[in-house]
Amino acid sequence: MVYALPRIRRELGRDAEIFADTGIRTGGDVFRALALGANAVGLWRPIQWAAAAGGEDDITKMIERITDELAHTMNSAGVSRIADIDESFLVKGQGPSAFLSGVHGIAA
Repeated sequence: MVYALPRIRRELGRDAEIFADTGIRTGGDVFRALALGANAVGLWRPIQWAAAAGGEDDITKMIERITDELAHTMNSAGVSRIADIDESFLVKGQGPSAFLSGVHGIAA
């Protein structure tokens, strides 16, 4: 799960190469994974879906769609380089840890 990335990054340090391949379906997911500490993302499940739906042409379309979505997300955030995506673009208090912190007796 991409929300585990900050803890993994802290444990492994800045020099570790971290690849996220869970929960990546959109360009926004790619942006979020990079901001949470991944160096790269995999698109295995979307590729499988596209291959099953229409083969090579649909795989190409899916990759183009995710690339366009990432470009749009970066543009909206005012980012011109992937290397500039970091945790400063994340909204604090969202995701599973925010939910868990509100559940009685569970510390996030």
